[in-house]
Amino acid sequence: MKIRDNVRRRFAGFVQIESLEFRVLLNSSLAESNLPPDGAETACNPMKDYSDAVSINFASDSETLAGTLLAEATLLGAVATSAGPVYVYDVDGPGEGIAIDGDYDETDGTKYNPYDPANDLMIVGTPGGVIIVANSWVNNGTWQRADFSGLGIVVDGRLATFADQRLGTGDVAFLAAKDGIGTAIVKSHVAGLPAGEIDVPGVMTIPAGEGLYSPGKSIGTAIIYGTGDSMPGDVVASNLTTFITGGGFSGDVNLTGTLGLLYTGYKAPGELSGNVSAGKITTFYANGA
Repeated sequence: MKIRDNVRRRFAGFVQIESLEFRVLLNSSLAESNLPPDGAETACNPMKDYSDAVSINFASDSETLAGTLLAEATLLGAVATSAGPVYVYDVDGPGEGIAIDGDYDETDGTKYNPYDPANDLMIVGTPGGVIIVANSWVNNGTWQRADFSGLGIVVDGRLATFADQRLGTGDVAFLAAKDGIGTAIVKSHVAGLPAGEIDVPGVMTIPAGEGLYSPGKSIGTAIIYGTGDSMPGDVVASNLTTFITGGGFSGDVNLTGTLGLLYTGYKAPGELSGNVSAGKITTFYANGA
């Protein structure tokens, strides 16, 4: 992989900088090296080598950029359903965060089994769209309380229901659907896609920061129970009927149509610091700290 291309791809708005110097600060030691020229190949992959809480600085002749070097999102598999394929991502990256248990890869000829107790996720197609259940328990030799972090979902169709029944509360990164979302109930925070973008060819591209994403389509009910800042991720859709957060909300709501109900601080007071944009807002209640 080309280091230059890899770094460029992970930072939104970073197109080209000449005479770029690359510095990585890891475990209190400073490693410095010059990036190879465009086209040079190297076996080093900085996204995998330095994916653990690394801070970086980019310095060039004309400007300085700063950011956080993050693990790459990993596609765990595409599950075929009667309501369209479902793409399952681990946004934390390999070996990071809380693993998403299960086998969602059908390219080896083995069909995904929604009833396999080793799977964190039960994914089924229905006439009304895809239903995804985050299970309470998983069995990988012994029964364990189910939990994961960094889950990203893309549905090439309608996500009818996302029902979070986990006994843990690892963050969900994002839920995206091409043809709208019916109901999404999440027990944890919805953090948003942390950096760069995810492009699913022929389906959609999910930009950085998105938490609930269905541009041009409607979202019915979204309830996010995470404590503190319940949802740093953004909401993008045409209409949103009901949106409730257990605590605060620092993401943005971007709608082209109507927002029916927005209620933040349902479980405990929390700050509403995000922007809300809609053609019409019916009911707006923020239970501030």
